[in-house]
Amino acid sequence: MVLERELEVETLIRRSLPGEPVYRIHEPVLEPAYQAGPVLHETENFLEAADFAYEYVQGHEPGALEIERVDELTRETVWSYSESRAEAQTAEQKGLLETFGFDPTHWDAGSQLG
Repeated sequence: MVLERELEVETLIRRSLPGEPVYRIHEPVLEPAYQAGPVLHETENFLEAADFAYEYVQGHEPGALEIERVDELTRETVWSYSESRAEAQTAEQKGLLETFGFDPTHWDAGSQLG
């Protein structure tokens, strides 16, 4: 038996209070020297910042992207993306044959049963 209930969802939007951190997403300029670059998005919620950053990387393919946590006294990079680092990591990944000793996408389970 499946129970069906209507759920009421209410969205609450509140402004950040003074002293609360905000997350700023920017595309840094790396050459000739590091510069933060203009703020692309700002939010009080890290998950929203991460979602924006992911979509920005997928849609714009930047060379680099950073999320900074900024409050009254500190500024800290809490997430960063680098196209060259992502490419190096992709090149390092092992193939299925190297990982498992066989390619599980070509394994026929029926042939193993007697």
